[in-house]
Amino acid sequence: MKKFLSISIIMILIIGMLGGVVNAASASISASSKSVYKGKDVTVTVSLGDKVGAVQFKLNYDTSKLKFKSKSTPTASYSEATKKYSYASSVDDLTSISFTFEALTTGQTSISISNVETAKDGQKKTPIPIGNSTTSITISEQPATTNPPTSTTKPNTSNTNKKPTTTKKPTTTTAEEPKETIEPTPNELIKLDNENAKTLKYEEISVMIKYMPNAFEDGVILKVENIDSEHEKYQTINEILKEINGNKRYFDINLLKDNEKIQPNGYVTVYIKVPQEYNKEKLELYYINEENSSYELIQGEIQEDYYTFTTNHFSTYALVDKTEEAEVGGNEPTQEISAMDTVRDVFTNAILLYVIIVILIIVIIVQRVKISRQQD
Repeated sequence: MKKFLSISIIMILIIGMLGGVVNAASASISASSKSVYKGKDVTVTVSLGDKVGAVQFKLNYDTSKLKFKSKSTPTASYSEATKKYSYASSVDDLTSISFTFEALTTGQTSISISNVETAKDGQKKTPIPIGNSTTSITISEQPATTNPPTSTTKPNTSNTNKKPTTTKKPTTTTAEEPKETIEPTPNELIKLDNENAKTLKYEEISVMIKYMPNAFEDGVILKVENIDSEHEKYQTINEILKEINGNKRYFDINLLKDNEKIQPNGYVTVYIKVPQEYNKEKLELYYINEENSSYELIQGEIQEDYYTFTTNHFSTYALVDKTEEAEVGGNEPTQEISAMDTVRDVFTNAILLYVIIVILIIVIIVQRVKISRQQD
């Protein structure tokens, strides 16, 4: 009887552990648009993954680029000084919160969330994992509108008998013609065999870009720096990516015209040659924002020996081989839990639970047989 009671307690604990994994939610952040004109509004949404009665977290963003205007929860508290958000209600549960910002200056910026804690039904707040913790926004100037030319009045030619008197033509100042608006190049990956695309190469580090002719003017050069352990920016970037496991290589990629950094008109495709020791099937690429110490996963694909991706903003990028579990630079393992990881853990724990249950049933049956034989 004691053995059966112990076995039952063990099964209850295991089921409770499994339930904790299944109920794990993940917070994430997203923007209503990846690009916005200066002076216009953009909406950012924080999703909590489940209904909660209370939540608090911190928003991280550049106040020189974005100005907070409003939030979707009037009763919640939010401090622009500390950027901390807090909500608690016994009536209405939340699954997401929206924030409206005004775009102040041109350039690329990002918004991230941190220190997320939630609670249900008045329970104590507990930290929850963050899925997509950062979203990026590109702020650009709104194209100028041009007025149509005014029509000119025809001269009076009704009196044809009189000789026309010669008059001096008035001096007229011609207005400058508006500059032609060049459409930005779309966000499409350019293939290696695209004959219409142009190419810039940086042979020393085996990085190149392919672009359409309207992406930028002639005279632009590509400059790439390999940020290794001797580089002054290495420690800073390595600290930003401390949560990412794997072997990493950092690249500072820039376009220069007359020794000044420029950005393309729209999107171009970047090609980074994959090191021979890297596993092409386990690669990830991250954009690194040094201004607010954040990063963003960039989607790409393999073309021959290159990892390729599109961008409209050049900066620092990290190519990561996820094959190795140990992280370069001795960083701690990541605490971020993705949805796929959660599903995988659920299945793994479910299988383990079934195996344990089968073993326990066999043990119980064997024990009962022994007892029965002893009684006989």
